[in-house]
Amino acid sequence: LLPVFHRLRHFLTGVFSIFFAYYGCLYVIESMELGDVSPVLNISIWIVQIIIPMTFILISIKSFVFSFCTNLMPPTTRGQH
Repeated sequence: LLPVFHRLRHFLTGVFSIFFAYYGCLYVIESMELGDVSPVLNISIWIVQIIIPMTFILISIKSFVFSFCTNLMPPTTRGQH
């Protein structure tokens, strides 16, 4: 039962990450369309904001890989140090 829980946990994390990546993309596109510029650096803000959807996309890829390829999943037990 425990391996199924971990696979489900990784799968749901991937689904939520895709959801946030989508809305992160919408946020970046809106900043591009509005032409938001940093008042201090005088650069377009979307250049910095692009990290938001990219991060969530990478999290979702990792989570889906762990969900479907259990041999790549890190150990779920905590060892003694």
